[in-house]
Amino acid sequence: MDVFAKEVYPDPVRVVAIGRKVEDLLSDPQSEEWLSISAELCGGTHISNTREAKGFALLSEEGIAKGIRRVTTVTLDYALKAAELASSLGQEANEASKTEGSLLEQNQVMKSKKKIAEENIQSYKSCW
Repeated sequence: MDVFAKEVYPDPVRVVAIGRKVEDLLSDPQSEEWLSISAELCGGTHISNTREAKGFALLSEEGIAKGIRRVTTVTLDYALKAAELASSLGQEANEASKTEGSLLEQNQVMKSKKKIAEENIQSYKSCW
């Protein structure tokens, strides 16, 4: 938690903690116990409780700088759409693998489907 104090963040900044409540971490920020807890700043949480999310879909995970990862997710209707898209693409990939034809043709089909999926993910990201 001490590392966060050196940076400038909007007010209020949202903190996501895995393993303990954020209030516990804030009550004793210097505790050695927190070294085993993941506490991360979140630039996109717009709900006060995870129950409000109703659904959750991971769109991407990427390294943006040394030691810094960005996870992009969607909730609510966008999560349902992402899950439906993933299911549909999985079914299509299964069907494509069963069809007769050269491996080259199947590879091209898979590349096309991957491109379509990536474009859909980008369109979901631009919605919010």
